[in-house]
Amino acid sequence: MLPACSGDDGPDIEVGAVSRADVVELVNAPATVMARAQATVTAAAAGTVVAVLVEAGEAVVAGVPLMRLESPAVRTRLLAAQALLRSASTAEQRAQAAAAVAAAQRGVAGLTVVSPINGTVQLGGSAPAGAAPNLDDLIGALPAGIQGQAASALGGGGSAGGTTTVAEIAPGVPVQQGTVLAAVFDLSALTLVAEVDETDVFLVSKGITAEAELDAVPGAVYPATVRSVELSPTTSSRGGVTYRVALSLAAGKGVDGAVAPVPRPGMSAVVDLRVREAKAAVSVPAAAVIRQGERDAVWVVRDGRARATVVTLGAQGDDVVEVRSGVGEGERIVVRGADAVREGQQL
Repeated sequence: MLPACSGDDGPDIEVGAVSRADVVELVNAPATVMARAQATVTAAAAGTVVAVLVEAGEAVVAGVPLMRLESPAVRTRLLAAQALLRSASTAEQRAQAAAAVAAAQRGVAGLTVVSPINGTVQLGGSAPAGAAPNLDDLIGALPAGIQGQAASALGGGGSAGGTTTVAEIAPGVPVQQGTVLAAVFDLSALTLVAEVDETDVFLVSKGITAEAELDAVPGAVYPATVRSVELSPTTSSRGGVTYRVALSLAAGKGVDGAVAPVPRPGMSAVVDLRVREAKAAVSVPAAAVIRQGERDAVWVVRDGRARATVVTLGAQGDDVVEVRSGVGEGERIVVRGADAVREGQQL
């Protein structure tokens, strides 16, 4: 811009020339760091921890045993279900009793707790749990003549009434059905989940690059790339409609150029999504753009006087905006104090 002031314009009005610049439009959104995958393991039945086979922070693979529990009630249910199977007198009773045996066997197998995914293990913790094995439905499916006997022998099923926590997961510690035993985090790749306002979500698409800053690591910048944009809306803390945007998160750099710490799941961040970019584009300062009804315009100086000219904008940066039509490179416009200018004013 080539500044110039003349005529009856005040000291806060400045005229310059339309030029070219690189323009980047950013969408700012709050975000949270997430592990690639996370799984929580809970006790399927009341019992006691008899062995912990891993240490906190240890890398594990799916299917590896994490700990063993003992539950006399679970083993009693298996014996009782097997007794019911032996005493069944009809094909229907045998089939139904066999189902009860299979369920009881799964309960016994569940006393050996295994990792559901590859990742890093954390012992204990709290998280929502799925429904525990329920024998009530199986008992109800048995013939009326043996339902009472089955209920008495098997002790009923029941479902978990939510999760519980214990101070420490160690041998000898008693646990209840639903007690959180461990959580496994797959940290092989970190994901950033951003909450993008509905007014900006149409600008966001797969492949857009971004930069994230974490509250826990001031000054560090982490590159990110949009992987997906959810279709289901959510509600922000302020009551507005937002959409979740998932981004892959790369290694960051601190203010000194050194490698930044690896984020941990749950950390808060702010992400700047580069939704539109224009290289060497015809551009004007953002302060030069005014509203004329429902349209954008700038004050073009022709024959020494201000003329409102409608423009079409492209990428809109904080300081500079792209102009796709309406004015050309080199034209003189009001670049500062545009709100104070009137049509035909001498400049």
